[in-house]
Amino acid sequence: MADKAEPKSVEEKSDALASLSFEAALKQLEAVVNQLEKGELSLEDSLKAFQEGTQLAAVCRHKLDEVQQSLQILTQSAEDGHKLEPFHPEAGRD
Repeated sequence: MADKAEPKSVEEKSDALASLSFEAALKQLEAVVNQLEKGELSLEDSLKAFQEGTQLAAVCRHKLDEVQQSLQILTQSAEDGHKLEPFHPEAGRD
């Protein structure tokens, strides 16, 4: 049986989740919630699903925060009559 190319470490898994679009992360989060609500998972699998769900929620929250910052910049720039510039979230991470 062929193995899926899934991330091996927690860090690789986190990076993979962070690279998802908001819509993809939200869809996966909804699937995790549905699994947990069914109550059919073992305790260990429930814990893993919960951990994945919290990571997905954090990804969604981060992406929404970035959009909110972009909107604030655009709104402030428009109100002040300044030239609009794109928001680059990577610029402040040094």
